[in-house]
Amino acid sequence: MANKKISELPLSFSGSPNSLMVIVNYDQEITGITNSIYFSALTAQFSIGDIEISGTTDGSNRNFTLSKNIQNPNKTLFYFNGQLQKYGDNYSITGTTLEILPNTFAPESTDFLRLLSF
Repeated sequence: MANKKISELPLSFSGSPNSLMVIVNYDQEITGITNSIYFSALTAQFSIGDIEISGTTDGSNRNFTLSKNIQNPNKTLFYFNGQLQKYGDNYSITGTTLEILPNTFAPESTDFLRLLSF
């Protein structure tokens, strides 16, 4: 089942144990309201959650503190003003520290930062 609108999905779904159905819930406009992305499989369920980012946004600071220790930074999604950034190119994470790398602008007070971890 591919490329279906949510309104077109059946009320129930069955498939082989190796099948996976992915449902993505998102805003078409950036509202600042937290939404979740849910992945549901026949055998397991997990979700992606927001990680709080704190630090000074003054146009020069590039290091921020995270509310959670990140054990696998490859399992993160970092958005800078709604634009998905690439791990290793635009940002790095070590434990509870997020660093915005030099090829990306240091955030100003009006910028919106969001980190998701799964």
